[in-house]
Amino acid sequence: MKLLTRSLRLNLVFGFALSCLVGLLVFGILAHNVAIDSYHKTVHQNLVNTYADNAQRFYQEHGTWEGMDPGPPPAREGQPGAGGPPPGPQGAGRPREDLQRGMRPDKRLGVFDPQGNVVSKTEKYQRGQQVNPEDFLFTREIVVNGQVVGTAFEEPGAGVNSPDQQAMVNAINLTILMAGAIGLALAILLGAAMAGQLTRPLERLTLAVRSLRYGKAQEPVQEQGTDEVAVLTRAFNQMSDQLVKAEQQRRQMIADIAHDLGTPLTVASGYVQSMQQGKLGATKERLEVVYDELLLLQNLVDDLRLLSLADAGMLTLSRDATAPEVLLRSIQKAFSFRAEKQKIKLTLQVDENLPEVSLDVERMRQVLGNLVNNALHYTPEGGEIRLIARKVEGGVMLQVQDTGVGIPAEKLPFIFERFYRVDETRSPENGGGSGLGLAIARSIVELHGGKISAHSVLRQGTTISILAPV
Repeated sequence: MKLLTRSLRLNLVFGFALSCLVGLLVFGILAHNVAIDSYHKTVHQNLVNTYADNAQRFYQEHGTWEGMDPGPPPAREGQPGAGGPPPGPQGAGRPREDLQRGMRPDKRLGVFDPQGNVVSKTEKYQRGQQVNPEDFLFTREIVVNGQVVGTAFEEPGAGVNSPDQQAMVNAINLTILMAGAIGLALAILLGAAMAGQLTRPLERLTLAVRSLRYGKAQEPVQEQGTDEVAVLTRAFNQMSDQLVKAEQQRRQMIADIAHDLGTPLTVASGYVQSMQQGKLGATKERLEVVYDELLLLQNLVDDLRLLSLADAGMLTLSRDATAPEVLLRSIQKAFSFRAEKQKIKLTLQVDENLPEVSLDVERMRQVLGNLVNNALHYTPEGGEIRLIARKVEGGVMLQVQDTGVGIPAEKLPFIFERFYRVDETRSPENGGGSGLGLAIARSIVELHGGKISAHSVLRQGTTISILAPV
């Protein structure tokens, strides 16, 4: 599992790094394009601005654009776009021949007058050629004495080709690459830390699963946060608790079965052995004791078989449309003699116009008979047991209500568990049940698609309710 955890950790780191790499590539491309575009625009506009400043000085000195070709003198050294020798000390009166010496910073820069006529030719445009000002991306008006006398422009498609400018572009690219490399390294480190944080709970969970697989006692795995791993951990802890309880119940059930089967076998075999050895005579009374013990044993085996069939989904039902009143009257009739003998009232309380319910009559009689039998055990002389049927939402509610001793609240949630006895002293050998009756009742009711529940108050009585769907 360590290999699996490491593999998962590496996969998480790789996935995180790959995602960051893709993001950095996209960001780098966008940043490169934006930075280079912004730089180029700044460079081109600065060239136009410098050229406009030179052209403005030319116009101020000469009062005309005549003699402008091949362009105005370049800016002084240190100014953006400077590329030629500095002007003379006076500026004014510079011989026109100086303008013919190719001192322009760029032959793709020019000027057109307010009428759109080129007054300073470029590589593409000749002097006097009519142009459309909207064709140029980089322009700047030339103002002399508050009047626009022309507009400096750069030819469309002009590139940035000087060594200094190319060096700046390379520096921008290098900066973006370095930032991307640092970002990727940080992403890998962060991904490793996050992967470790995610896989550590899984490692603890794996150890817990192994311990549980080998049947070792396992402390609850610590839950951290509210993410999916925490939910998984919580679910595992709940499952672990349920498995531990199930194992405890299994062991207890085996012990109970061994005890409940062993007692009648011991009694019966003791009598038979004594009679076989001639120590006791085979009288009718002694044979009845043996028969009763074997009958008790047979009933316990039948109950266990019924539960095993229910657990395996092999318990079948033979359903018929049955009137609730008819069902309850049959139960009342079956137990009336015993109730009368114990001086307990066994009454019937049925609502009018109840719908018929689809039931396996024999199975449901078994359930209700078990409930009434329990009520007779725990209801004192002079008490009352009521058999109730009433219409509720979703079906018909069948209830067995007694005025017996009641069930303690802390024991009530467990009364439908197998071999659970509210009164531990009431075992089969001293007149009690096997502890399987209510477990069987729950299985049969749930097989019908119904629900069974209990409500009890100490020294007031208990009500067992069965919701039978219509």
